[in-house]
Amino acid sequence: MSHWHLGPNPTSDMVLIRRRADGGRDVLLIRRSPDADAHPGRWAVPGGFVDTDAPRGVPWLPGRETPAQAVVREVREETGVDVAGLAAAGRVVEIEVRERPGRDPRDDAERWTRTHVFLAVADECEVGASPSGADDAGEAAWIPLDEALALPLAFDHGEMLLVAVGRMSNSVQSPR
Repeated sequence: MSHWHLGPNPTSDMVLIRRRADGGRDVLLIRRSPDADAHPGRWAVPGGFVDTDAPRGVPWLPGRETPAQAVVREVREETGVDVAGLAAAGRVVEIEVRERPGRDPRDDAERWTRTHVFLAVADECEVGASPSGADDAGEAAWIPLDEALALPLAFDHGEMLLVAVGRMSNSVQSPR
């Protein structure tokens, strides 16, 4: 069971958009490991569970890290891309919290995910060119945004991506 705590199990997910020098836009995606307990082999935005010191089987407790700290850690662990500088500059922005039955096939009536969705937009030179899948990500890649929007992403990550694209012109643009 990947949901260790009674009630909501907080996670953080990152929609990271890279603006290329040629004017195109890419999104950082991971391909879930073939051994993953949910959506093996499917593309997803990077993210994962927010760490807690609460023991398994009891409600999750805050304190070890915030959702914002977790998303920086998870992106680095799964892709090798370091967004700590973007976060420190206030350019990693929480855009929504998602919590509803069925968004994660591992959810049940006693344990479920509550996902904090973050968005960052950065120029190519700020986020590097070659992510590498690690941790529980079998692969990581910059996918052209138009292609990513057409992919059947894991969980409700397609919906997250649509929300993020809608928010991009309203905020989190890197200074020129």
